[in-house]
Order: sequence, then C-alpha cells, then structure tokens
Amino acid sequence: YSANDKNEYWEQSVNFYDGKFATYLENGTYRLRIEPYWEKRSLFPAQDYTVVIAGGVVTQITNRNTAAVLTASASRYTFTLSAPSVAGYVYMPGVSTEKVPNIQVSVFDSSGKERWEYSTSSDAAGKFGLNLPDGTYDLVARPWGSGRTYTTSAKTTLTVTAGVVAGGDITLRLRAPNVWGVIVRPDGTTPLAEVNINMYMNGEYAYAWTGSDGTFGAYFDTAIPSPCNNCQININHYNNSDYSAKNYSFSATGNLGNLAIGG
Repeated sequence: YSANDKNEYWEQSVNFYDGKFATYLENGTYRLRIEPYWEKRSLFPAQDYTVVIAGGVVTQITNRNTAAVLTASASRYTFTLSAPSVAGYVYMPGVSTEKVPNIQVSVFDSSGKERWEYSTSSDAAGKFGLNLPDGTYDLVARPWGSGRTYTTSAKTTLTVTAGVVAGGDITLRLRAPNVWGVIVRPDGTTPLAEVNINMYMNGEYAYAWTGSDGTFGAYFDTAIPSPCNNCQININHYNNSDYSAKNYSFSATGNLGNLAIGG
C-alpha cells in the first residue's frame, strides 16, 4: 500500500511459494504486508512493515509493531512472521462449544476507529490470531454469511502489553439476532435470497444478507427507544434488476415478519 498523508492506497501484490519475492516500487513510503494464506493466519498472523524508497533504492524498512529497523544482508531483507500477540476462538451463540470457521474478526482502537489493517478471519477450526501493537482494543466477530442463524459478537476489550495479552485465548461468541425477518418478492409471499439488508437505529448500524430461505438477522446493542423516530431498514437486491430498493420503518426488536422488496 502506498501512503499519502493519512490515507493508504493499494499498490500491488506479489505471490511467492519458495519464501522469496522481488518487486519494484517508485519513490515513496509504503506499508508492506506479509500475509499467509487464511488457513495459516491463526498461527502466523499478517505482519506489517514500513518501506521507504528514495532515489530508486530502499532507504529504510521498519517493523510497524516492534519499530525494529531491518538490515539487508547480501542486498536482501529478511521479513519474519511471528506467533500472534492475540489469539482466540469464535463460538456459536449461547453456551455452545461449537467453533465457527470463516468469521471476520474486526479490530477497533481505543478511540473507536476500526483498524481494518489488523482484521483477520477464523480458520477451519474457528481459531484466529492477530499481531497488534501495544495498546487497548475492542474485537468483534462478524459473520460473512447470510440468514438468521447468528450475527455479530459483543465487543471484547483487551490490552496488549509488551506484545502479549494476559489471560490466554480470547473468546468471541456470536449472538442470536434480536431483530429478524424474511425478505419476499413483490408478490408478498415468495422468499428472496441474496438481498442486502442495511439497518439503522438512532446512529447504530447493522447489516445482513438473506439466506436461501429469505431470512435475515441482525443485533442491536442498545435498546430501541419507543417510539423510535429513526429506525429504518433498507433492502436492495444488487444482482437482479427486476427488483428495486425499498425502505421500511420498525419500532421494536423481534420478528419483523415478511418484508416485500420493490418491483
């Protein structure tokens, strides 16, 4: 990623299979991410480096977590993966011991800003690993999938000190939705899959996708006021021009019933 003031822009990616890579970068400052395939990230999380290019050559490479400056040997730099500073599992709702694979784990810093560059996903065993600089963070598990089986976890706050978190593995438990319903075709009865759901409640936002049976679910952390003057749900099917977006208002948690998309 190339850095421009406070923003970053994707520049290029390089795949390698024998532990070696080479690329060309124009003069500038970049964030270089070494990222194993997803099934290995719980053991070896992504590692970020700052790379500075001036006069067509590398002038400095710094590990963004430890601030260590890399030194070249025979014109090559060694980038090292490490064990995660934060590790844990994503579980099904309730008291289930079932772990859930392929769930996004999002990271928020102490100011509440989402730090997407640190996010990861759980592996086939439901395990995740993160490399976070020292500081205090909130973690949230977010399902990629659709339907109403489960939705986002509650925020879990943790503090990384000297590269570790006290207390061992972190538990992120998905929750059963407290708002759910079924999206149907304009006929009012036939369920419709792959519909994007955006929900707003007094500044809190939730999203979902309908499953094959048209169901969706979301979770709001704060209680819905009564009456709610700003509780809105927007439904839109991005893959089919036969349907148009439609908005609904809602006033309570629970089952919203059948909501027909626009024709």
